[in-house]
Amino acid sequence: EKHLAAFDEYASAYRGALATMPDPMIQDATAPALEAYEALLACEGLHDPHAFLRDMDAEGIAAQVIFAGGGNKEPLPWSDGFNAGDPRTDPLLRAVGGHVWNQWLAEFVSVAPDRLLGVMQIPIWDLPAAIDEIRWGKEHRLAAINFPAPRADYPTYNDPVYEPFWSAVEEVDLPLVCHVASGTRPTVAGPGALLIFATELQFYSRRAFGQMAFGGV
Repeated sequence: EKHLAAFDEYASAYRGALATMPDPMIQDATAPALEAYEALLACEGLHDPHAFLRDMDAEGIAAQVIFAGGGNKEPLPWSDGFNAGDPRTDPLLRAVGGHVWNQWLAEFVSVAPDRLLGVMQIPIWDLPAAIDEIRWGKEHRLAAINFPAPRADYPTYNDPVYEPFWSAVEEVDLPLVCHVASGTRPTVAGPGALLIFATELQFYSRRAFGQMAFGGV
C-alpha cells in the first residue's frame, strides 16, 4: 500500500509514453489482422483464468507458459515485462513490482497449475531476495523462473557470487527460462533495421547459456 502513489505516477508516465509511441503490431496491418489484434486487447482470458482455459480448449492447447506482462499492453509495475527492468529505476520498486506479479500469477494459475505454467519474476540484482522469491514461488506452485539475460548492471553468470543462487534453483527443482527479447538491446538504424534488430536480439538473450556452460555452472 505504501507504494500506491509511486505506482500511480509510474502508470501515468507509462501510458503517456505509450500514447505517443507507434505500435509495431498495427503498422501496415491488414484489416483482418487489425480486427484480431483488437480482439486480443479485449480478451477476457487476460484476467479470467477460466476464460483462458476455455479458449485453450477451443484451440486444442494442452498447456500454456505464462510470462510476465499482459497481451493488453499492461506492463509489470516498474519493469518492462520480460526483462529485469530499467537499472535507473529504484531496485526496491522493481522487486516489489515483480512480487506483485508473482502474487497475481500464483492466484491466476491456481485454478489449473498443471496447464497454466506460471513464470515467476526474480530480483536478480539482489541474490538473497531472489532466493527468497524462488522459494516463495515454488511454495505457491509457480512452474518456472524468469532468468534475466546478462546485462552490464549485474555480474555475468560465470561469477562465483551466484553459487548460492544455483544451489537454491537446484533445491526448488524449477527450470530457468530466458525470454527471447531480454538482456542488452542492440541499436540498429537504416535499411532493414527492424529485422536486423530482431535477428541480433536472439544473441543477447542466449548469452547466459555460454556463460554458464564455459563458466563451470
